[in-house]
Amino acid sequence: MHPYIANERVQFICRSFVPVAACFHGCGSVPPLAPVTKGCRTTMSRRDETLQQAAEIVSAYVSNNHVPREDMVRLIGDVFAALKGIGSAQVEPEPVQAPLVPAVPIRKSVTPDHIFSLEDGKPYKSLKRHLQTQYGMTPEEYRAKWGLPFDYPMVAPNYAAMRANVARSMGLGRKTKA
Repeated sequence: MHPYIANERVQFICRSFVPVAACFHGCGSVPPLAPVTKGCRTTMSRRDETLQQAAEIVSAYVSNNHVPREDMVRLIGDVFAALKGIGSAQVEPEPVQAPLVPAVPIRKSVTPDHIFSLEDGKPYKSLKRHLQTQYGMTPEEYRAKWGLPFDYPMVAPNYAAMRANVARSMGLGRKTKA
């Protein structure tokens, strides 16, 4: 269906579907018959804008999808209600989180024999297992949380050197002779 024709159908259905019965403000006035207060006019203009937006959304949907006439009325009502709910929804501000303070200063967290956890301040030879079991974090998440560089060590330097020496003495890392 051509988008213009779909839009005209939706506009017609919207006008016939959503009657202008009374103010949503709760004052009980009926716009065409009774005088309307200033607050109600604002509410009605918002209602008209919301109805127009609903018509545009449904029109776009109908131009690309086949929708039976019976379902179109329900679709318009659902979109209108959703848009109306969005406009009246209270947006709660996100709670302000206190800036993270590490248990140990970052500069002092790496020593030759230990690496100190910024989470609890305890010394470890390797942080990876501690972070996973205690906090459910990967090294990447830990580095991101504390703003550490990607090459921040997860193992104490002396421990890493000792492991490298053990591996070399076992012959790991050497190319085999063919």
